[in-house]
Amino acid sequence: MAKKFNILVVDDEESIQTLLVRFLSKMHYAVGVGTGEEAVEMARQQKFDVVFLDMRMPGMDGLDTLRALKKIHPEVCVVIITGYAEDERLFAALQEGAITCLKKPFHIEEIKNIIAQNVGVVLDAPLKILVVDDDEIFRKLFLKLNSDPKYTVSAVCDAQGALNSLVTGAYDICFIDIILPGISGFELYDECRKISPQTKIVLFTGSDEKFEKILSKTGGEANFSLKKPFALNDVVDIIDRIEGSVDADSR
Repeated sequence: MAKKFNILVVDDEESIQTLLVRFLSKMHYAVGVGTGEEAVEMARQQKFDVVFLDMRMPGMDGLDTLRALKKIHPEVCVVIITGYAEDERLFAALQEGAITCLKKPFHIEEIKNIIAQNVGVVLDAPLKILVVDDDEIFRKLFLKLNSDPKYTVSAVCDAQGALNSLVTGAYDICFIDIILPGISGFELYDECRKISPQTKIVLFTGSDEKFEKILSKTGGEANFSLKKPFALNDVVDIIDRIEGSVDADSR
């Protein structure tokens, strides 16, 4: 699972801020603020890997904000955004550590290229998810995630289908129902750990008794568990928490 980056967008033009945050949030944690002062305060509270920084803002401009951010986190990657021709302060910003300049109006492809070339992260790679459940209703529930470009979801109805999928493809997360035709979800869990140890596993069931068994059998190895019935928001919450735990482990 790819490391998620924390990204800050600093632009007093709300449409630009919203566009960037919406796009960057597809694969990374991104927040936006409208002033340099707000950006500096955010940076004091949280470390950001990349900052998209407008050059001309009321109050603290881009250059002064860059200098303040570099004092707090010298290694932060700063991309200057401007709708104006180059001037002395823009040149100074590039001299003082900004990695590049993005001219307004810009295309999303330019954002992808800047991140890929300067930070080494590809924004397009979705999270690969495998779902194993013989209940078509829940398979369809998970498959709704395919409407979001952050995810690529495959669904199978039994353990053999899951094992075939894991052998032929790498998955970031596997959701497994405990009650399956053939071998049980518990047995499939053990097989998955052997075939694809890097895959994070979520076990789920509608049985109170089996839910307790999930907790006792897997201990700390099962990343998270779900109790049927659950909603799509519950699934997304689990995914977000798994990604958060991966980020913490990689630091």
